[in-house]
Amino acid sequence: MAPSLDRLNDTQADFIRRFVLSVPEATGVEAARIDAPGGDLPEADTMSTAPLAGAISLVALQKARLGWDGERKRVAAELKKLEAAMVAAFKEADDARDMAGIATKVHGVLEVIDARLLDTLDAALTAPDAGARGALLSKSAGLVDQYLADLDGHPLIQLVEHNPFLRVNVTTGLRRALRGLRAELV
Repeated sequence: MAPSLDRLNDTQADFIRRFVLSVPEATGVEAARIDAPGGDLPEADTMSTAPLAGAISLVALQKARLGWDGERKRVAAELKKLEAAMVAAFKEADDARDMAGIATKVHGVLEVIDARLLDTLDAALTAPDAGARGALLSKSAGLVDQYLADLDGHPLIQLVEHNPFLRVNVTTGLRRALRGLRAELV
């Protein structure tokens, strides 16, 4: 990795070093998220479901779900641009292929802000009754709270958000979408 780091400016080289150290191995992003403070989520059946049962219309729930899915897709596109900028920065390096492999790991952000919320919202949309829907909405609210905490404190998200290669907006849009969804779930 040294030949590539010599071709980058000091800020970029420092970012690559910190990034490599902060990205857990393949499936480790999930483990890092769970090991973080507040990482464990209570199961839906241990939370009070009565306040959320039927509190949101199916139309509003579908709109909220589509909004969240759209925001995750926007972030995926931003991460793809960042990956391309990182690859371009060291395309002439002797170990460009290894460095490109490192760049693909920026998509680990989407493992932190994973598909569990979408899956839970989908299940709430098809729940057989108001009680089941309420339990799933409670679980969704817990996931929203966890994601919001991860946006503010997860080291991978913070590192990607403040990278020296390309300005990306990961947290602002996600935070807005999550807060809007959370308001719907109250």
